[in-house]
Amino acid sequence: MLEGRFELGFIQQHNGKTKNRPCNAEIRWYDGEDDGLFDVRPLIDLWGNQSEIKRWRELRVDPANAELSDTDISEIVLNEDSITLVEETH
Repeated sequence: MLEGRFELGFIQQHNGKTKNRPCNAEIRWYDGEDDGLFDVRPLIDLWGNQSEIKRWRELRVDPANAELSDTDISEIVLNEDSITLVEETH
């Protein structure tokens, strides 16, 4: 799983330039940019793993988060420490 984070990101409408393209990790955690990038944070099914999708859906149905956008919910999921969540629930 970790190796996949450092492959080139899948870019829609890319112009074909491949030199110096950011990897998935740079795009996800360090705001890497490339031709054709668009914000998919609100589209959890495109980027989340199973536990992130599950957590995103839990947060989305919570009445306390009713005023948050899907992008805001995604940011919460991305900023959560999954190890801490596991320790809290077990």
